[in-house]
Amino acid sequence: MFSNKKKYSILFGIFLSLFFFLIACSKTPEKVIDKPKEVDFQKIGTTIKDFQGEEVPLEKLKEMAVRNKDGSVVLKFESGDEYLFDENSNVIDATINNEWKDINEEEVPFPKRDYVDFIRDKYVPSEFDQEKQGYLTRSYLKYDFSKENPAKIFNPYMCVSIDFDNIRNAVIGYNIRKEFDITEPPKISEEEAIKIAEEVVSEDILERAKEETTAILDVEKSNNFLAHMPEYSKVDTTEVGKIEPDVVHLVYEVQIHDVFVYVDAYDGEVVGGDAYAS
Repeated sequence: MFSNKKKYSILFGIFLSLFFFLIACSKTPEKVIDKPKEVDFQKIGTTIKDFQGEEVPLEKLKEMAVRNKDGSVVLKFESGDEYLFDENSNVIDATINNEWKDINEEEVPFPKRDYVDFIRDKYVPSEFDQEKQGYLTRSYLKYDFSKENPAKIFNPYMCVSIDFDNIRNAVIGYNIRKEFDITEPPKISEEEAIKIAEEVVSEDILERAKEETTAILDVEKSNNFLAHMPEYSKVDTTEVGKIEPDVVHLVYEVQIHDVFVYVDAYDGEVVGGDAYAS
């Protein structure tokens, strides 16, 4: 049998063990914050050389670099050129100053096809395999690379856009966007979208719509345009703000005379609009 003294010692020891165990359990574990990855200036320098053909000393890049909280890196040159790299030192946006030139738009010597292919293979993710040559200006020739999607349209919110100089092999603009992916085909028809749009526009617009009303699939950001413009629509001005603006949708862009109505291609909701300036 234990003496009272021993009993108290054992009980006291058990109490202390339980006390410290409860304290240990009650502590909130410290959140482990990942350190930002080290900037790969060699990779950044290679990108700038691939784009512009000129090598920038690594020490200069290190001095210029501004690190954002999300790990991305900004480089701004005195020339006005700007680059944005992600936390893995991959380019996601670039704007390079370029002068306007007098060129013959029918005979643009640059960019050479092998240079376009080189940039595409190195700086365009493989899933963006749909190539589209965009507009030509006196400063550059645009190429867009996008993903194939069930709607079978070009999606500017899931693509890589590259502006090539038109008098030398150089990139003067680069932007990658992954804001909105089209994963399903439309769930309403063009005819249904047109009927919905005709219920929204004003009687005056309907009367002036002598030409056939058209509807095309497109990707647009929502807005409250129709509620702001009672001369174009029947939408009550008190409805301003009811549509959350700047949300990307797959829409039927229905044109009735000079007014455009954006009808969501999945649920048939009117999510915005536009009009030609009168």
